Amino acid sequence: MKKMTLIEMYNEVLVGAGYLPISAISSAGSPEEDMTALYLDRETNKLLSEGWWFNYDEDVTLTLDTNDKIPVPDTLIRIEFPGDDIIERDDFLYSKKDKSDIFTGNIDVVGWQVIAMEDLPYVAQQFVAKAATRKLVAVKAGDVGLLRSAIMDEQTARIELVQAEGQHANHNMLANPSLRGQIRRTPEGLR
Repeated sequence: MKKMTLIEMYNEVLVGAGYLPISAISSAGSPEEDMTALYLDRETNKLLSEGWWFNYDEDVTLTLDTNDKIPVPDTLIRIEFPGDDIIERDDFLYSKKDKSDIFTGNIDVVGWQVIAMEDLPYVAQQFVAKAATRKLVAVKAGDVGLLRSAIMDEQTARIELVQAEGQHANHNMLANPSLRGQIRRTPEGLR
């Protein structure tokens, strides 16, 4: 399916909020353009940090640098570390147990990749645009009908995104990290 360009995403938000479309993105844009850029960025980051089939990666290896530290790459918006011992501190991994940011080897993590708005799948772009539209309409005074419409459009786009997730993702309840501690394998089977 065709993806939206950045200008199309801007115009989706602006027109949805009752503003005129733009022909080019300008660094010296109107306040509405600036707010559109802000809301599109925020909503994209919120979406990516949730983890979807298009940005979730179970096999990310973070590697040592020349100082035996492990930098956290800018390409990841969220990281799930193995165990509770390792955290992110000052853009590097840090071992709470060893009280150090010096490591002896690489660390494998689960990561959520950063993806540019224009590279998101179309269904995700639609959701980001509708969520940004709702934010822009909410700061625009007075038009309750437009806000109600923006909320409904956002909810519909979210439903479509969740449906696409179900079609594309490889979900396995037993591999779900939040259920690992609740499910135990015994010789008799699962408990």
